[in-house]
Amino acid sequence: MYGLGFISIRDEEYDFCIPKTKFKTPAVQELTKTIKSDEFKDKLLQLGGFMISSDIGSEFPF
Repeated sequence: MYGLGFISIRDEEYDFCIPKTKFKTPAVQELTKTIKSDEFKDKLLQLGGFMISSDIGSEFPF
């Protein structure tokens, strides 16, 4: 946008936490389907600066 570059200085991991009561809602199911898709992963890789975890979109009870 302003011709500025990006310099990565460290890796970070992020989790998207959803209450169990909301996990089966259509919106959350669509989000999960989207982030697991090859199209979404390809777009992230094209942007650069992203590493995609092998467990992206997985459910971990807490």
